[in-house]
Amino acid sequence: MLKWLTMLWVVICVVCTPLGAASQEIGEKTKQTSTIKKIESLTVQRLLKGAVRIQEQSTFEKRKNIAAKVEEMIRKSGVTSDKAVIAVLVNAWHESRWNPRTKSGSCIGFFQLKRGNGMGGRHTVEQLMDLDVNVSIMMASTSFKKWAIWAKNNPNKTAGEMSFQFASRVERCASQHRPPRRTTADRWYKHLKSV
Repeated sequence: MLKWLTMLWVVICVVCTPLGAASQEIGEKTKQTSTIKKIESLTVQRLLKGAVRIQEQSTFEKRKNIAAKVEEMIRKSGVTSDKAVIAVLVNAWHESRWNPRTKSGSCIGFFQLKRGNGMGGRHTVEQLMDLDVNVSIMMASTSFKKWAIWAKNNPNKTAGEMSFQFASRVERCASQHRPPRRTTADRWYKHLKSV
């Protein structure tokens, strides 16, 4: 009887070990595939450099990975439609050309958050130049949250209108800088739908 149990245990070990390893390998491949699918589905990764003007294409391609990271953060916050994502990314493009370390007067970082009496008021320049900090401040603002609800409740609005509203309600940039964002967002969305 003991000999039979020992043989059974050996058989189980021999049969189960490869199955366990295969199962683990399948799990890892599934995880990799879902990550690849997630990256391929990002709006910014589907935009080709032809979406921007010729003189901006090199910068656009170089900073696409930065924008992809921001898009992932935005989508985790609940902003999931391509139009809304484009609206946010277009505003950042117009503000900083997706450069998290840029500084223009008292406006700093990816979203050009204003120090002093602006959204970046209580933060140092170095903090605002940190991409995660800059984006987190923007997304934590009441104005962003209200805009996100508005965008979700108005799916039939154009990407341009969503971008214009983002510029007006969240970024609060000067009114003369808002219409170009509408044009860019509509162009990017049209380009996205053609690829």
